[in-house]
Amino acid sequence: MGWLALICAVAAVVVANLPGPLLFVGMGLGIAAVGVGVVAYSRRDAAGWSRLAGAGAICLGLIALLLAGARYGLILTAVERLQQIL
Repeated sequence: MGWLALICAVAAVVVANLPGPLLFVGMGLGIAAVGVGVVAYSRRDAAGWSRLAGAGAICLGLIALLLAGARYGLILTAVERLQQIL
């Protein structure tokens, strides 16, 4: 389960940096990576590598969410500035 979370987290970081409306897909993948990572990390009976992958997925998922959120905020700020100009 930890590896699935890590794959979601890496995909979220990649997709969050692509142009277009894929920003929201990146946000969704980041949220999914954090959720699955927490579940994978909290399983005490899992192997160490799986728990470590879950912890890494939590970190990468949060980074993807921060990147996507900052990009979304910049887009909203740019649109507001353009509305003030026009």
